[in-house]
Amino acid sequence: MNEVRQAFVFGSKNFAATVSALAAECGVEVLGCVDDFAPVEQTAGTFDALSREHAGGPIGLLLGVGYKDLAARWRVWERVQAAGWRTPILVHPRAHLAPGVEIGSGTLVMAGAVVDHRCRIGQACVLWPQACVNHDCVVEDNCFLSPQALLCGHVQLGAHSFLGAQSAVVDGALLPAGTRLKMGSLHVRRNA
Repeated sequence: MNEVRQAFVFGSKNFAATVSALAAECGVEVLGCVDDFAPVEQTAGTFDALSREHAGGPIGLLLGVGYKDLAARWRVWERVQAAGWRTPILVHPRAHLAPGVEIGSGTLVMAGAVVDHRCRIGQACVLWPQACVNHDCVVEDNCFLSPQALLCGHVQLGAHSFLGAQSAVVDGALLPAGTRLKMGSLHVRRNA
């Protein structure tokens, strides 16, 4: 699934450190971070400088921007895509993806996460440890499923959504873009 062996991480804070650790567990060497807001001596360089040198080549770029501002995260994703970077999918060796699952570029699947049969996960999504996406679900772009978040079967989760830890969504639910469920919440309506 992953042809990239080396990558930079866009971001330099807590989530970027988590992405770097996941990359290492997936056999991808992290060459440094890119953060236009951090002091240059703490990064591998600016985004524009690194893009001129590496975009379009064998080195990838992993999105290490967290979930606090999903709109800003998506703007960074669009910038990375426009520059021509390779954006690998990272799937932890202890995650489980059913055969035929579709995973969009830049998506991160952490240890213990499960994606069941006939599911489609969009670009730049994050499935934290033990997140569970059951059969026939669609998770659109730039969604975060926190630890132990659960989607029952046939759920459609709109883009730029955040599901808190241990939240659960009933089967057949349609949740619009920008949905936010708090930790431990239960979504039991089929239509949002």
